Amino acid sequence: MQVVFDHAQNLTSTIKTFWFHASNKPPFLAGQFVEVFLPHAQPDKRGQKRWFTLSSAPNEAMLSITTRILATEASSFKRALNRLKKGDQFFMSYPMGDFVLPKKATRPIVFVAGGIGITPFRSMAASLATLPHHSYDITLLYAAKDDSELLYLDIFKNQNVTVLPFLAAKGQQKLTAQNVLDKSRHLTDPMYYVAGPDPMVQVLTKGLKSLGIARQSVRSDYFVGYA
Repeated sequence: MQVVFDHAQNLTSTIKTFWFHASNKPPFLAGQFVEVFLPHAQPDKRGQKRWFTLSSAPNEAMLSITTRILATEASSFKRALNRLKKGDQFFMSYPMGDFVLPKKATRPIVFVAGGIGITPFRSMAASLATLPHHSYDITLLYAAKDDSELLYLDIFKNQNVTVLPFLAAKGQQKLTAQNVLDKSRHLTDPMYYVAGPDPMVQVLTKGLKSLGIARQSVRSDYFVGYA
């Protein structure tokens, strides 16, 4: 589908959300991802395409993606993304993927996010605004560098999501599988949704399974290119 860039929103000094219009915005489920094709001059070896989880919710008028852009280390793709002007057009795939909320709130849910992995959970939480009396019981375990990188806290608060931060700069506990389990012991048969940098997701999902969490109770969404 063709999308039109509208504006960028600075969330931190290195994290931005990019908002787009789609003439025929497709129906999608919160937590799904897209492939973005952004032609630009002299692309590096990573090319002109990237996968992004949508940070926008289906009930919002525009589509959005959120990413970290480091000025001295940015790929040619991210530099091109950062240069977009209002009205610029390019192509994005239709949303896809099954990292989505269950249709019915029959079990407690534990979101486990590392850094930019917060984006699908932002989409999911924002989508609950269409269900003013929803019964989803959600706890978010959120690993970030410091307080300034805890994103979307107002959205989570508005949807009664309990947020438990793990801040590296404050010397707090690391987000390990054991800590995830310890923080969720009071919940009855929860579902675990793990999203973040690929290495983190692999370690946590394997760790949860080794601690006795059933495979079907752990879902994951990983972000390539993040440490």
